[in-house]
Amino acid sequence: MTTRNIITWLSACPVLAGAALNPDYLPSYAGWSLSTVRETARRDILGETRSVREIRITRRSSVRDGAERLRLLEELEDLAEWARENPPDTCRIRVSGLPQFSSRNASGTEDLSVTLTLTDT
Repeated sequence: MTTRNIITWLSACPVLAGAALNPDYLPSYAGWSLSTVRETARRDILGETRSVREIRITRRSSVRDGAERLRLLEELEDLAEWARENPPDTCRIRVSGLPQFSSRNASGTEDLSVTLTLTDT
């Protein structure tokens, strides 16, 4: 599955609702990014090869307080749940851990992310 196909598939998620999902780029103050963390090929006992891609979806936002941070983490949980329940026809989806805080910038924005593993079927 290509990055373009992944972005098209995730764009149907209600959590993203018209927001741009940028490949390997986060806007300065608010936005979404999709990055490939790792891509490997796995061979099963029958000799068939399956592609496994681990992707990280990151949300950048100005966070005012703990309640806002919790809301953003819940939003990422909802996105991961949607992905698990609505996999593309050619993939299985596994959520690799819980949504988590990634970083805080000098401008006051914070990055929170969730990691998904996509395995070709």
